[in-house]
This record gives sequence, C-alpha cells and structure tokens, in this order.
Amino acid sequence: MFVPINGRDAVRLSSNTIGNMTYQEAVDLAGALQARLVVPAHYGMFAHNSEDPQLFADYLTVKYPDRHCWIGEPGEAVRISSI
Repeated sequence: MFVPINGRDAVRLSSNTIGNMTYQEAVDLAGALQARLVVPAHYGMFAHNSEDPQLFADYLTVKYPDRHCWIGEPGEAVRISSI
C-alpha cells in the first residue's frame, strides 16, 4: 500500500497547499486495512510540503508491529509481483 504522508496544516493551507494525510493518519489507515507492506509517499518532493518518512516507519512499528514498511530512495524503481 502506497500512502501519502506529507500532511496538512494551517501553514500549508495558508500557502494554498492542500496536502494529504499526516503520517499518523496514514499509519492508522494501513493498520485498519491490514496492509502487509506499506510504502510512505509524497515526501521530499517540495521543501515547503514534506515529512520525514522515518517518523512514519517508527510510528507504524510501535502501533502495528505486524505490519511492514519499506522506504525507498528517490527515483528507485519498484517492482511489484504477486505474493
């Protein structure tokens, strides 16, 4: 499951940046949907609209220890196959 984590807040809204889920909301969605592998996305693209993917990974590990996370490098290819 790929989830946006760049969040939204008053600072973003005041600059007409809509944003997405916070990393906490993204973790809770992944937990509720019982995703086996979760990949944070939409971070590091713009300086004014980013989030630290490690915060997402740490929160996921603490709250849903049976879920797995993968953080790739920017531009890294992802190959998806059936399990």
